[in-house]
Amino acid sequence: MPEVARSESGSEWNRTGSWSTVIPIHQNKTAPCQRDCPVGVDIPVYLDLIKHKKYQKAYKIVKETNPIPAITGRVCYHPCEDGCNRKVLDQPLAIHSLERFIGDWGLENTPVKKIKTEPQKGKIAIVGSGPAGLSCAYHMIRKGYPVTIFEKESQAGGMLRMGIPEYRLPEKILDKELKSILDLGIELKLNCQVGKDVAWEEIKKYAAVFLATGAYRSRKMNVPGENLEQVKPALEFLINVNLGEKFDFTGQKVLVLGRGNTAIDAARAALRCGAEVSILSRSGMEEMIATQEEISLATEEGVQIVELVDIEAFEWIDAEQVRVNCVRLQREVNKSGQIKYAVVKDSEFSLTGNLVLVAKGQDSDLQSLPQELEKSASLVKADRFGRTSDEKFYAGGDLALATKTVAYALGSGRKAALAIEAYLNKMNSVAREESILVTRETDLNLAYFVKAPREKEIHLDSQTRRLGFKEVNAGMESEAILREVARCFSCATCNSCDNCYIFCPDLAVYKENHQYKIRTEYCKGCGICVQECPRDAIELVAKVGEEV
Repeated sequence: MPEVARSESGSEWNRTGSWSTVIPIHQNKTAPCQRDCPVGVDIPVYLDLIKHKKYQKAYKIVKETNPIPAITGRVCYHPCEDGCNRKVLDQPLAIHSLERFIGDWGLENTPVKKIKTEPQKGKIAIVGSGPAGLSCAYHMIRKGYPVTIFEKESQAGGMLRMGIPEYRLPEKILDKELKSILDLGIELKLNCQVGKDVAWEEIKKYAAVFLATGAYRSRKMNVPGENLEQVKPALEFLINVNLGEKFDFTGQKVLVLGRGNTAIDAARAALRCGAEVSILSRSGMEEMIATQEEISLATEEGVQIVELVDIEAFEWIDAEQVRVNCVRLQREVNKSGQIKYAVVKDSEFSLTGNLVLVAKGQDSDLQSLPQELEKSASLVKADRFGRTSDEKFYAGGDLALATKTVAYALGSGRKAALAIEAYLNKMNSVAREESILVTRETDLNLAYFVKAPREKEIHLDSQTRRLGFKEVNAGMESEAILREVARCFSCATCNSCDNCYIFCPDLAVYKENHQYKIRTEYCKGCGICVQECPRDAIELVAKVGEEV
């Protein structure tokens, strides 16, 4: 006779499994932080590794998807934190600080090994060395494909180098991250503009081409006087600053038009050049596109923000001054909840400045691309995997995405690498579509968590910040990092807390090889284990042949 399975009580009287139509299973789901990460980083796993001081493994997990964590930890606007369930208890986890920490640690402690590529797989051309191009190149060479990046400028980095000021992204960090990617064996051709220095016909000889030429053309406002000498694109100013040009705006007034991160960066850069700076925003401060963190830092430094203002015209005063004619706006919300901005009658006024920097968005140079590619007014048409109208061409970053951020660009490069591999291997699909179960705050048992303050980052004081371009945010100290990572709920992930084992009234839960298992003959499906799981890592599912 086979041995009868027994519960841990040793009894057989509580064989209540036949009562139940459902059974609990331990099932890790998706945390909202990971769902909201455009790069797809497995955030709960690497945070848990940091918690246990397993930094090398944590760095490896991050680098599976994100090739430049020391950069994104500084400049990403961390949508992952917007979804963090911790906000219902106190404040979201400072994920960007933890990513920055592990990124910096990895740059200092992880040597780069050159990858042996397989030319027979097909050579890959990347046009542009910004975050999208770097991401695609990184993921393709890790799959064994030889990769060549073509960059028209004298240095790599694209908008990372040209558009982000030194006080947010130090050049030494950018250079280290670029080196960690290029040293894998990627060929980089600088001062090489495709279509000019090398013909598109030569590029088409590659097995696949990823286009990541960015968006550098500032949009026109279409108002009188915008071509005056004193009215310049904000991005052009930022590029010149980042390339080392010196500006002395002492005693001058600079007006910045816009409400996004480029406007904030241009304003803070002009302030560091000695100017008195005001930002004129069409929206209210709370509805600006720029992050509230960047807005707060700018106002601390002395940037003034004039809300609910539209521009009607620019007028020349003299060689040193320009008049900006404005009108007041009022915020209105329609029945569907949409916010509109209406002109306030008889509200015209004017401001005078020495320089006006316009940050109304950027478009791509589509004319320089192959004519056979389908394009919209400002973007190359591509699906979510970057596939264009030509099967050999893929596009990503600001060239193909309406959302123009570093994180989305990185994600687009990674997705394109998956699509290129599928194309070259004649696979029918890139990836299987799967529905994901995301743990919401209502799925957690918050009784097992205590409030803990979010750790503070170390910032230079506002007066020191105004004096130069030294990095403003110094990150967190190592002790603060460990306190902060301990705040993580580990949503959707079983961390062996033993609650299911302890609270099961039928003693149906047991451990085998460090994993929880259920004795179905004793489990009556009461769901107490589900209720007492702090992290939503257990699910009641129907037994085979049963309906819940």
